Amino acid sequence: MRRTLSLLALALTAGLTLTACGGGDDEASDSASPSATASESSPSAEPSEEPTQSPTASATPAAGSTPSWAEPAVYAGTKLGSTTVAGRGLGKGKLAVTVYQVDSLDSPSDGTFADVGQSTPKIKKGDPLIVLDYVLTNTGSAPVTIGNLGVEHELAFGKAKLDTQDVLVDPTLIDGYGLHGDIQKPTYGEESYPVKPGESISLAEAVLSQPGKPLTFTFGVTPVKKGAVSYDDQTTSKPLRTTPTAG
Repeated sequence: MRRTLSLLALALTAGLTLTACGGGDDEASDSASPSATASESSPSAEPSEEPTQSPTASATPAAGSTPSWAEPAVYAGTKLGSTTVAGRGLGKGKLAVTVYQVDSLDSPSDGTFADVGQSTPKIKKGDPLIVLDYVLTNTGSAPVTIGNLGVEHELAFGKAKLDTQDVLVDPTLIDGYGLHGDIQKPTYGEESYPVKPGESISLAEAVLSQPGKPLTFTFGVTPVKKGAVSYDDQTTSKPLRTTPTAG
């Protein structure tokens, strides 16, 4: 699944604009580029009125401060692992990414997006979902300025790559955990997003799960330099491989 860590208002909720599609190779270099990017605007879904399960985790403030443009960084659930986006393209900046499994549940509603050539949403009410929370912290000694491409991420269960139609757009579900499906405050109108050393940002999403299968994440940043997105400086983490716990 390939979406960009959505730094643009909540209606998006397909993302952090995280990109979710993912990894298959055993190694990834810091300069590798993610394979595809989805549109940053997605139709919003009707929140479910009667969730089938109550939240089992509640949010805790993340370590460090939060950039002035961002919603408070919070986390919830069980830590699945961490990886770091670092390399020449980011200079002395580093983004440490920690992934949490917030919950496993049955989808409270049908999804929003359909597979290509299909007329009904891929996610059906009752399908297994996993709620994930991503906390990104600049552990380097220089700011990292993210552009409007966001922080990309790729996500795959085994060899099965996820895409936008594998994401449940339901702000009510995410809000129920005290998390948020958008990073940027609605009042922020710029197209660059600086994260200073020690600052953290976070975002949560619910995706179609494949219980029992390993899950691989890869994160990437295309930074802003001299006022413009610098594609030559795109930097990607090594894959994070983990197996979520059963719901």
